[in-house]
Amino acid sequence: MLSYFNGYSFSVDVKVSRPILYIGLVLLWSISLYRMNLDIARSKLSPKRYGILASLKAVIALSLGTLLVFFGAGAKGVLVGLILGFIFPSFWMIIKEWYIVRRRYFDKNILLQLVKYGIPLITSFALNAVIHSSDRIMLGWIIGKSDAGLYSSGYNIAQQILIFSMSTINLAAYPIVVRSLEKKRLAETDKNLSMYFTILIGIALPITVGLSLLSKDISNIFLGQAYREAANRLIPWISIGIFFMGIRAFYTDMAFQLGKRTIGQASVLFIAAFVNIVLNILWIPNLGMIGAAYSTVLSCAIALFLSWFVGKKIFYLPFPFRDIFKIIFATFFMTFSLYLTSSMEGILGFVAKISIGILTYAICSILLNVGGVKKYLHTNIPLLNKSKN
Repeated sequence: MLSYFNGYSFSVDVKVSRPILYIGLVLLWSISLYRMNLDIARSKLSPKRYGILASLKAVIALSLGTLLVFFGAGAKGVLVGLILGFIFPSFWMIIKEWYIVRRRYFDKNILLQLVKYGIPLITSFALNAVIHSSDRIMLGWIIGKSDAGLYSSGYNIAQQILIFSMSTINLAAYPIVVRSLEKKRLAETDKNLSMYFTILIGIALPITVGLSLLSKDISNIFLGQAYREAANRLIPWISIGIFFMGIRAFYTDMAFQLGKRTIGQASVLFIAAFVNIVLNILWIPNLGMIGAAYSTVLSCAIALFLSWFVGKKIFYLPFPFRDIFKIIFATFFMTFSLYLTSSMEGILGFVAKISIGILTYAICSILLNVGGVKKYLHTNIPLLNKSKN
Protein backbone atom coordinates (compact mmCIF):
# COMPACT_ATOMS: atom_id res chain seq x y z
CA MET A 1 0.00 0.00 0.00
CA LEU A 2 1.52 3.33 -1.10
CA SER A 3 0.52 6.62 0.57
CA TYR A 4 1.55 10.26 0.36
CA PHE A 5 1.91 12.94 3.01
CA ASN A 6 3.35 16.45 2.73
CA GLY A 7 5.26 15.54 -0.44
CA TYR A 8 6.68 12.32 1.02
CA SER A 9 5.72 8.87 -0.17
CA PHE A 10 5.81 5.89 2.12
CA SER A 11 4.64 2.31 1.94
CA VAL A 12 3.24 -0.14 4.44
CA ASP A 13 4.03 -3.76 3.70
CA VAL A 14 3.40 -6.07 6.62
CA LYS A 15 3.44 -9.84 6.13
CA VAL A 16 3.20 -12.10 9.14
CA SER A 17 2.80 -15.87 8.88
CA ARG A 18 -0.12 -17.53 10.58
CA PRO A 19 2.02 -19.71 12.91
CA ILE A 20 3.80 -16.58 14.20
CA LEU A 21 0.41 -14.97 14.91
CA TYR A 22 -0.76 -18.05 16.84
CA ILE A 23 2.49 -18.19 18.80
CA GLY A 24 2.15 -14.46 19.51
CA LEU A 25 -1.37 -14.99 20.86
CA VAL A 26 -0.20 -17.75 23.20
CA LEU A 27 2.68 -15.51 24.25
CA LEU A 28 0.23 -12.77 25.24
CA TRP A 29 -1.80 -15.24 27.32
CA SER A 30 1.31 -16.57 29.03
CA ILE A 31 2.53 -13.04 29.80
CA SER A 32 -0.85 -12.22 31.36
CA LEU A 33 -0.73 -15.33 33.54
CA TYR A 34 2.83 -14.56 34.60
CA ARG A 35 2.06 -10.90 35.40
CA MET A 36 -0.97 -11.95 37.44
CA ASN A 37 1.20 -14.23 39.55
CA LEU A 38 3.78 -11.46 39.95
CA ASP A 39 1.03 -9.20 41.27
CA ILE A 40 -0.05 -11.88 43.76
CA ALA A 41 3.50 -12.03 45.14
CA ARG A 42 3.67 -8.24 45.14
CA SER A 43 0.32 -7.80 46.94
CA LYS A 44 1.49 -10.22 49.66
CA LEU A 45 4.66 -8.11 50.14
CA SER A 46 6.78 -11.14 49.28
CA PRO A 47 9.94 -9.89 47.53
CA LYS A 48 11.53 -13.35 47.84
CA ARG A 49 8.76 -15.05 45.87
CA TYR A 50 8.69 -12.15 43.39
CA GLY A 51 12.42 -12.52 42.85
CA ILE A 52 12.14 -16.29 42.35
CA LEU A 53 9.46 -15.79 39.70
CA ALA A 54 11.47 -13.16 37.83
CA SER A 55 14.68 -15.21 38.01
CA LEU A 56 13.04 -18.43 36.83
CA LYS A 57 11.45 -16.62 33.90
CA ALA A 58 14.75 -15.09 32.81
CA VAL A 59 16.75 -18.34 33.10
CA ILE A 60 14.14 -20.56 31.42
CA ALA A 61 13.36 -18.15 28.58
CA LEU A 62 17.03 -17.51 27.79
CA SER A 63 18.21 -21.13 28.04
CA LEU A 64 15.30 -22.75 26.18
CA GLY A 65 15.14 -19.99 23.56
CA THR A 66 18.86 -20.31 22.87
CA LEU A 67 18.62 -24.11 22.72
CA LEU A 68 15.73 -24.02 20.23
CA VAL A 69 17.53 -21.49 18.03
CA PHE A 70 20.64 -23.70 18.13
CA PHE A 71 18.57 -26.60 16.78
CA GLY A 72 17.25 -24.48 13.92
CA ALA A 73 13.89 -23.19 15.21
CA GLY A 74 14.78 -19.56 14.41
CA ALA A 75 12.45 -16.77 15.55
CA LYS A 76 9.76 -19.29 16.48
CA GLY A 77 12.20 -20.92 18.89
CA VAL A 78 12.83 -17.60 20.63
CA LEU A 79 9.09 -17.04 21.05
CA VAL A 80 8.46 -20.58 22.31
CA GLY A 81 11.32 -20.16 24.79
CA LEU A 82 9.68 -16.96 26.06
CA ILE A 83 6.31 -18.69 26.40
CA LEU A 84 7.79 -21.53 28.45
CA GLY A 85 9.72 -18.97 30.50
CA PHE A 86 6.45 -17.31 31.45
CA ILE A 87 4.43 -20.50 31.96
CA PHE A 88 6.71 -22.68 34.13
CA PRO A 89 7.11 -20.14 36.99
CA SER A 90 3.35 -19.49 36.79
CA PHE A 91 2.61 -23.17 37.42
CA TRP A 92 4.84 -23.00 40.50
CA MET A 93 2.76 -20.07 41.81
CA ILE A 94 -0.51 -21.82 40.97
CA ILE A 95 0.54 -24.78 43.15
CA LYS A 96 1.67 -22.44 45.95
CA GLU A 97 -1.16 -19.89 45.96
CA TRP A 98 -4.18 -20.86 43.88
CA TYR A 99 -5.32 -23.73 46.07
CA ILE A 100 -7.45 -21.27 48.07
CA VAL A 101 -9.56 -20.35 45.01
CA ARG A 102 -13.12 -21.68 45.41
CA ARG A 103 -16.30 -21.01 43.45
CA ARG A 104 -18.16 -20.09 46.63
CA TYR A 105 -15.90 -17.06 47.00
CA PHE A 106 -17.22 -15.59 43.73
CA ASP A 107 -18.86 -12.20 44.31
CA LYS A 108 -20.73 -10.55 41.44
CA ASN A 109 -20.52 -7.08 42.99
CA ILE A 110 -16.74 -7.29 43.37
CA LEU A 111 -16.48 -8.48 39.75
CA LEU A 112 -18.45 -5.43 38.57
CA GLN A 113 -16.21 -3.15 40.61
CA LEU A 114 -13.13 -4.76 39.07
CA VAL A 115 -14.54 -4.33 35.56
CA LYS A 116 -15.39 -0.68 36.21
CA TYR A 117 -11.94 -0.07 37.68
CA GLY A 118 -10.01 -2.18 35.16
CA ILE A 119 -11.42 -1.28 31.73
CA PRO A 120 -10.06 2.30 31.84
CA LEU A 121 -6.68 0.86 32.90
CA ILE A 122 -6.70 -1.46 29.88
CA THR A 123 -7.45 1.57 27.71
CA SER A 124 -4.60 3.45 29.42
CA PHE A 125 -2.12 0.67 28.66
CA ALA A 126 -3.20 0.70 25.00
CA LEU A 127 -2.79 4.49 24.80
CA ASN A 128 0.60 4.21 26.49
CA ALA A 129 1.61 1.79 23.74
CA VAL A 130 0.49 4.34 21.14
CA ILE A 131 2.65 7.04 22.73
CA HIS A 132 5.73 4.81 22.87
CA SER A 133 5.42 3.19 19.45
CA SER A 134 3.84 5.80 17.16
CA ASP A 135 7.11 7.70 16.72
CA ARG A 136 8.98 4.60 15.47
CA ILE A 137 6.11 3.43 13.27
CA MET A 138 5.71 6.86 11.69
CA LEU A 139 9.45 7.24 11.23
CA GLY A 140 9.42 3.96 9.33
CA TRP A 141 6.47 5.03 7.21
CA ILE A 142 7.52 8.61 6.43
CA ILE A 143 11.35 8.49 6.39
CA GLY A 144 12.39 4.83 6.22
CA LYS A 145 12.99 1.66 8.21
CA SER A 146 16.66 2.49 8.76
CA ASP A 147 15.79 5.71 10.60
CA ALA A 148 13.27 3.84 12.74
CA GLY A 149 16.00 1.34 13.67
CA LEU A 150 18.51 4.08 14.50
CA TYR A 151 15.90 5.87 16.60
CA SER A 152 15.00 2.69 18.48
CA SER A 153 18.58 2.10 19.59
CA GLY A 154 18.82 5.40 21.48
CA TYR A 155 15.23 5.22 22.68
CA ASN A 156 15.55 1.72 24.13
CA ILE A 157 18.72 2.48 26.09
CA ALA A 158 17.13 5.42 27.90
CA GLN A 159 13.80 3.66 28.35
CA GLN A 160 15.20 0.39 29.72
CA ILE A 161 17.50 2.05 32.25
CA LEU A 162 14.99 4.60 33.56
CA ILE A 163 11.86 2.45 33.51
CA PHE A 164 13.64 -0.47 35.18
CA SER A 165 14.87 1.80 38.00
CA MET A 166 11.53 3.55 38.53
CA SER A 167 9.38 0.43 38.23
CA THR A 168 11.54 -1.38 40.80
CA ILE A 169 10.82 1.37 43.33
CA ASN A 170 7.13 1.34 42.41
CA LEU A 171 6.87 -2.43 42.81
CA ALA A 172 8.21 -2.16 46.36
CA ALA A 173 6.25 0.92 47.46
CA TYR A 174 2.81 0.62 45.84
CA PRO A 175 1.50 -2.32 47.93
CA ILE A 176 2.64 -0.58 51.14
CA VAL A 177 0.74 2.59 50.18
CA VAL A 178 -2.40 0.62 49.26
CA ARG A 179 -2.31 -1.40 52.49
CA SER A 180 -2.06 1.70 54.71
CA LEU A 181 -4.91 3.35 52.75
CA GLU A 182 -7.14 0.26 53.07
CA LYS A 183 -6.63 0.35 56.84
CA LYS A 184 -7.63 4.05 56.74
CA ARG A 185 -4.32 5.17 58.22
CA LEU A 186 -4.34 8.48 56.33
CA ALA A 187 -1.34 10.02 58.10
CA GLU A 188 0.69 6.88 57.46
CA THR A 189 -0.45 6.84 53.82
CA ASP A 190 0.65 10.45 53.39
CA LYS A 191 4.02 9.68 54.94
CA ASN A 192 4.48 6.59 52.74
CA LEU A 193 3.60 8.57 49.62
CA SER A 194 6.04 11.36 50.51
CA MET A 195 8.86 8.91 51.12
CA TYR A 196 8.03 6.99 47.95
CA PHE A 197 8.11 10.11 45.79
CA THR A 198 11.34 11.29 47.40
CA ILE A 199 13.02 7.96 46.58
CA LEU A 200 11.47 7.87 43.09
CA ILE A 201 12.68 11.30 42.02
CA GLY A 202 15.90 10.86 44.01
CA ILE A 203 16.76 7.90 41.77
CA ALA A 204 15.20 9.04 38.48
CA LEU A 205 16.54 12.62 38.31
CA PRO A 206 20.27 11.84 38.63
CA ILE A 207 19.91 8.90 36.21
CA THR A 208 18.21 11.19 33.67
CA VAL A 209 20.93 13.80 33.99
CA GLY A 210 23.63 11.14 33.91
CA LEU A 211 22.22 9.57 30.72
CA SER A 212 22.10 12.99 29.07
CA LEU A 213 25.67 13.91 30.01
CA LEU A 214 27.16 10.51 29.24
CA SER A 215 25.22 9.84 26.03
CA LYS A 216 28.40 9.94 23.91
CA ASP A 217 30.19 7.43 26.18
CA ILE A 218 27.15 5.13 26.23
CA SER A 219 26.80 5.25 22.44
CA ASN A 220 30.49 4.60 21.79
CA ILE A 221 30.75 1.69 24.24
CA PHE A 222 27.46 -0.14 23.82
CA LEU A 223 26.45 0.51 20.21
CA GLY A 224 27.91 -0.19 16.80
CA GLN A 225 29.38 2.49 14.59
CA ALA A 226 26.19 2.92 12.55
CA TYR A 227 24.07 3.73 15.62
CA ARG A 228 26.40 5.96 17.63
CA GLU A 229 25.73 9.37 16.14
CA ALA A 230 21.93 8.99 16.26
CA ALA A 231 21.94 7.62 19.81
CA ASN A 232 24.23 10.41 21.02
CA ARG A 233 21.76 13.00 19.72
CA LEU A 234 18.64 11.20 20.89
CA ILE A 235 19.47 9.86 24.36
CA PRO A 236 19.37 13.27 26.15
CA TRP A 237 15.94 14.13 24.71
CA ILE A 238 14.46 10.66 25.14
CA SER A 239 15.76 10.53 28.73
CA ILE A 240 13.86 13.73 29.56
CA GLY A 241 10.70 12.38 27.93
CA ILE A 242 10.94 9.04 29.76
CA PHE A 243 11.56 10.90 33.03
CA PHE A 244 8.30 12.85 32.57
CA MET A 245 6.52 9.64 31.60
CA GLY A 246 7.86 7.75 34.61
CA ILE A 247 6.87 10.42 37.13
CA ARG A 248 3.38 10.39 35.65
CA ALA A 249 3.00 6.62 35.38
CA PHE A 250 4.55 5.79 38.75
CA TYR A 251 3.29 8.70 40.84
CA THR A 252 0.76 11.26 39.60
CA ASP A 253 -1.42 8.56 37.99
CA MET A 254 -1.73 7.01 41.45
CA ALA A 255 -4.29 9.72 42.20
CA PHE A 256 -6.71 8.07 39.74
CA GLN A 257 -5.92 4.56 41.01
CA LEU A 258 -6.12 5.31 44.74
CA GLY A 259 -9.16 7.53 44.18
CA LYS A 260 -10.81 4.74 42.13
CA ARG A 261 -11.43 7.06 39.16
CA THR A 262 -9.30 5.35 36.53
CA ILE A 263 -11.37 6.86 33.71
CA GLY A 264 -9.46 10.08 34.40
CA GLN A 265 -6.16 8.34 33.70
CA ALA A 266 -7.46 7.06 30.35
CA SER A 267 -8.70 10.55 29.42
CA VAL A 268 -5.32 12.11 30.12
CA LEU A 269 -3.50 9.51 28.06
CA PHE A 270 -5.97 9.89 25.18
CA ILE A 271 -5.07 13.58 24.94
CA ALA A 272 -1.34 12.80 25.20
CA ALA A 273 -1.55 10.10 22.50
CA PHE A 274 -3.44 12.46 20.18
CA VAL A 275 -0.86 15.22 20.72
CA ASN A 276 1.97 12.74 20.15
CA ILE A 277 0.57 11.58 16.80
CA VAL A 278 -0.13 15.13 15.59
CA LEU A 279 3.36 16.32 16.54
CA ASN A 280 4.94 13.32 14.82
CA ILE A 281 3.00 14.12 11.65
CA LEU A 282 4.14 17.76 11.78
CA TRP A 283 7.76 17.31 12.82
CA ILE A 284 9.03 13.99 11.41
CA PRO A 285 8.91 15.01 7.71
CA ASN A 286 11.12 18.05 8.37
CA LEU A 287 13.17 17.10 11.43
CA GLY A 288 13.34 13.32 11.16
CA MET A 289 14.45 11.40 14.27
CA ILE A 290 14.98 14.49 16.40
CA GLY A 291 11.42 15.60 15.56
CA ALA A 292 10.12 12.28 16.91
CA ALA A 293 12.18 12.82 20.08
CA TYR A 294 10.77 16.35 20.50
CA SER A 295 7.22 14.99 20.16
CA THR A 296 7.95 12.37 22.84
CA VAL A 297 9.24 15.00 25.28
CA LEU A 298 6.35 17.40 24.73
CA SER A 299 3.57 14.80 24.79
CA CYS A 300 5.00 13.20 27.96
CA ALA A 301 5.29 16.63 29.60
CA ILE A 302 1.67 17.43 28.72
CA ALA A 303 0.55 14.05 30.07
CA LEU A 304 2.41 14.67 33.34
CA PHE A 305 0.87 18.12 33.77
CA LEU A 306 -2.66 16.92 32.99
CA SER A 307 -2.26 13.90 35.28
CA TRP A 308 -1.25 16.19 38.16
CA PHE A 309 -3.86 18.87 37.39
CA VAL A 310 -6.81 16.48 37.02
CA GLY A 311 -5.63 13.96 39.62
CA LYS A 312 -5.27 16.46 42.47
CA LYS A 313 -9.06 16.93 42.40
CA ILE A 314 -9.59 13.19 42.89
CA PHE A 315 -6.95 12.15 45.43
CA TYR A 316 -4.37 14.27 47.22
CA LEU A 317 -0.76 13.32 46.56
CA PRO A 318 1.93 15.01 48.65
CA PHE A 319 4.94 16.66 47.01
CA PRO A 320 7.82 16.99 49.52
CA PHE A 321 9.25 20.16 47.94
CA ARG A 322 11.98 20.54 50.53
CA ASP A 323 13.45 17.14 49.66
CA ILE A 324 12.92 17.79 45.94
CA PHE A 325 15.06 20.95 46.14
CA LYS A 326 17.72 19.00 48.03
CA ILE A 327 17.74 16.35 45.30
CA ILE A 328 18.08 19.02 42.61
CA PHE A 329 20.97 20.57 44.56
CA ALA A 330 22.74 17.19 44.92
CA THR A 331 22.18 16.49 41.21
CA PHE A 332 23.77 19.85 40.37
CA PHE A 333 26.96 18.85 42.21
CA MET A 334 26.89 15.48 40.47
CA THR A 335 26.63 17.30 37.12
CA PHE A 336 29.61 19.48 38.06
CA SER A 337 31.68 16.39 38.95
CA LEU A 338 30.85 14.83 35.57
CA TYR A 339 31.86 18.05 33.83
CA LEU A 340 35.24 17.97 35.60
CA THR A 341 35.82 14.37 34.45
CA SER A 342 34.59 14.92 30.86
CA SER A 343 38.09 14.37 29.42
CA MET A 344 38.14 10.72 30.58
CA GLU A 345 37.54 8.32 27.70
CA GLY A 346 37.06 4.63 27.05
CA ILE A 347 35.50 1.97 29.25
CA LEU A 348 37.68 2.79 32.25
CA GLY A 349 36.91 6.49 31.89
CA PHE A 350 33.20 5.71 31.65
CA VAL A 351 33.30 3.57 34.80
CA ALA A 352 35.28 6.30 36.59
CA LYS A 353 32.73 8.96 35.60
CA ILE A 354 29.82 6.86 36.85
CA SER A 355 31.62 6.06 40.11
CA ILE A 356 32.56 9.70 40.77
CA GLY A 357 29.05 10.86 39.88
CA ILE A 358 27.38 8.34 42.19
CA LEU A 359 29.79 9.10 45.02
CA THR A 360 29.30 12.86 44.67
CA TYR A 361 25.52 12.52 44.60
CA ALA A 362 25.49 10.12 47.57
CA ILE A 363 27.70 12.39 49.72
CA CYS A 364 25.58 15.46 48.89
CA SER A 365 22.36 13.55 49.64
CA ILE A 366 23.69 12.45 53.03
CA LEU A 367 24.98 15.92 53.93
CA LEU A 368 21.63 17.44 52.93
CA ASN A 369 19.78 14.62 54.75
CA VAL A 370 17.47 13.88 51.81
CA GLY A 371 14.41 11.99 53.05
CA GLY A 372 15.91 11.60 56.51
CA VAL A 373 18.72 9.40 55.16
CA LYS A 374 21.00 10.16 58.14
CA LYS A 375 18.55 8.56 60.56
CA TYR A 376 18.23 5.52 58.29
CA LEU A 377 22.00 5.07 58.12
CA HIS A 378 22.44 5.39 61.88
CA THR A 379 19.67 2.85 62.44
CA ASN A 380 20.72 0.26 59.88
CA ILE A 381 24.53 0.39 59.79
CA PRO A 382 26.05 -1.30 62.84
CA LEU A 383 29.33 0.61 62.59
CA LEU A 384 27.53 3.95 62.86
CA ASN A 385 25.48 2.67 65.79
CA LYS A 386 28.65 1.70 67.64
CA SER A 387 30.30 5.04 66.99
CA LYS A 388 27.16 6.80 68.15
CA ASN A 389 27.09 4.81 71.40
